[in-house]
Amino acid sequence: MFDTIRLNIPQESVPEIDLLSEIPTRFESPTYGSNGDREWYSGYHQNLKWSVNKRALSIAGSLCKYHNGNNYENIGPDGISKAITDLSKAFGVNIFEANVSQMDFAINFFVKNEPKHYFKYLGKYPYIQNRHINNDST
Repeated sequence: MFDTIRLNIPQESVPEIDLLSEIPTRFESPTYGSNGDREWYSGYHQNLKWSVNKRALSIAGSLCKYHNGNNYENIGPDGISKAITDLSKAFGVNIFEANVSQMDFAINFFVKNEPKHYFKYLGKYPYIQNRHINNDST
């Protein structure tokens, strides 16, 4: 499955919409920023962080969490399509036409023993956290 995704929609790909003036009006309490002649807005749509400037709209976060409410259940092709359709409605632009600049893949292992018994076999990576998700649905 994939988890984190970063989507970019360049302003020139949607000439009928002024992204900088229209996107912030679709969401409550966007944050405004400026630096000299550069302006931008940013905010959240559920768990997804968005930002927009005069050049592009960027949306980043876990598509699984957006669609499923968590990021440990898989999201299939139908779920991905539904999530992108929902995002297109929320943002007022066709997200299916977005450029994908980041996509993180992950896998969940379902094991018989407590996860701590497996950690020594996975190696040590300073930036990775091993997490236990208790799924007592069986």
